[in-house]
Amino acid sequence: MRLGVLPQGLAEWLALRLNLVPTPLADGVFAMMACRALMAGVRLGIIDLLATGPASAGALASRLGLDPMGTVALTEALVSGGYLERVGERYRLARRAGRWLDPNSPTYVGNLIRFNEDHWSWWSELEGVVTSGQPVSVHRTMEDSAAWRRYLLAMRDLAGLVANDVVASLRPPARPRRLLDIGGAHGVYAATFCRRYPSLRATVLDLPPVALIGAELSSATNPDLDIEFRAGDARHDDLGAGYDIVLLFDVLHHFPAEEARQLLGRAIAALEPGGMIAVLEPTRASRPDQLAALLHLHYFLASRGGVFAADTLASWLAAAGCRGVRRRSLRRAPGLSLFSAYRAPATPLRSGGTG
Repeated sequence: MRLGVLPQGLAEWLALRLNLVPTPLADGVFAMMACRALMAGVRLGIIDLLATGPASAGALASRLGLDPMGTVALTEALVSGGYLERVGERYRLARRAGRWLDPNSPTYVGNLIRFNEDHWSWWSELEGVVTSGQPVSVHRTMEDSAAWRRYLLAMRDLAGLVANDVVASLRPPARPRRLLDIGGAHGVYAATFCRRYPSLRATVLDLPPVALIGAELSSATNPDLDIEFRAGDARHDDLGAGYDIVLLFDVLHHFPAEEARQLLGRAIAALEPGGMIAVLEPTRASRPDQLAALLHLHYFLASRGGVFAADTLASWLAAAGCRGVRRRSLRRAPGLSLFSAYRAPATPLRSGGTG
């Protein structure tokens, strides 16, 4: 997927085709303005308030404690981006935008936009990270519980977009009993599996500050499900054994290749023979892909990780003794790949004879 300028009308299309438009300015200057306008609209509460009904700029400013002139400037910028519509003197949330920005929508992504404030601060370190090779190391430096909560809510938004499709497309062993979700403290995938397979008992393993928040969120939204949250580091701590399903969703890209491969091996070793490993990751293709390249840079910046090639992940699964390796693309999430495989049954020992 490529991000870029969208022409309005034939004249603009021709100008782009003839390279008369300085597109680096669109990427390097105006994209920043558009991004910050949307972030401000969400963070200041304008989007949430308009999701409940139309309001004038004056009413928005009064109810949210904003400057009236600044409110007009921001709402007009959001109208130009297609997020709001102006009807007379009042504004309302655009119908298409409401699918993603109405807090009551099942496909809401506003928490991820709020978390972009943290992304913004990380990316301000990009030149230094590329020079030194030392990442921001967000999982070690993000000590503020409020930041961890923003992170977890953002990841819950993302998981909510694809969880039903992911779970419906996987084929675990019949009547699975135990599931281990590594790094899934938002609980969306564990809950979706448990609702589809009532026989399941799920364990979610994640870093201590995230596991605590995840348990709190899950108890409020999934009180009827058998989900245990356990604090730990999947690279070093005991994962347990005998699981029918192990999930590694949006985890491996946080690590350099060898660490990621070793973590995958530990996850497979926690399975019962015949159990299913499922891996969800952004992947690189052979052709240039701007979204994958930007994500690769983002994970290098954050933790010296990166986006792996799909063939690489498949080969790791096969080399770790898995069979039935399969890769699927997700219609709702271009660039994401869902892998599944099964731990090979233990080879029975042959009894030796003496002749």
